[in-house]
Amino acid sequence: MIVEVYFTPYEFAPDAVAGKTVAVIDILRASTVSAVALSNKAKEIYPAGSLEHAERLADRLADRKPLLCGEREGRIVPGYDLGNSPLEYTPEKIGGRTLIHCSTNGTVAMTATGQAAHRLMAGLVNTRAVVEEMARYGLDVALVCGGKDGAFALEDAFGAGRIIALLAEYFPEVLLGNDHAGTAEYIYEKNRDDPLTLVRDCPHGRYLADLGFHEDLEICAQLDTIPVVPRMAGEALVGAKDPAD
Repeated sequence: MIVEVYFTPYEFAPDAVAGKTVAVIDILRASTVSAVALSNKAKEIYPAGSLEHAERLADRLADRKPLLCGEREGRIVPGYDLGNSPLEYTPEKIGGRTLIHCSTNGTVAMTATGQAAHRLMAGLVNTRAVVEEMARYGLDVALVCGGKDGAFALEDAFGAGRIIALLAEYFPEVLLGNDHAGTAEYIYEKNRDDPLTLVRDCPHGRYLADLGFHEDLEICAQLDTIPVVPRMAGEALVGAKDPAD
């Protein structure tokens, strides 16, 4: 198995992920929100690459009465139902509902991976479940970090490194396909014993803390607390596995 890492969704051509299993990693906070929402029985999540894309989806899916969810600069988009804090996605609010999710980084990354064979959303909260899914597919892997505004994000690189480390438990012959994969592996090994400190101290974590999202950081830094794997089925993320896979 060959594993490549991209630190932003702008580093690869669409066909670079063709035929591979892709995991999109946006620790703060889209990956965590997706796992929490599907764990709390959201029906489906439509990732939107822009606010305009979200509006088009809302119009097309109007009969499902979707909830508009997302953020800009960490804050809820005016007029939206929910922001990008995992604490907002309670069963009472989102159980059985269709969500349209538009974040600055993570959902943009997901919409860039359309040619992949399998498309998953990975956070620290569900890394092991994601890796178990990848092992079931047995394909080469591309790990696409959401990054921060088109630039490197330390917490996402840490998440990619953790996936590489866990994949090695299933496939001892894992090969690192680019230098970014080696960098991610190094970042993870240096910080693996204290993910919360890394999440709190990284620039994006400090920014969210300044906005008052301290509890979000604690949730996003938890390891393997959610067994759900958000996976793309058509245009939407769902939590159930497809028996045909």
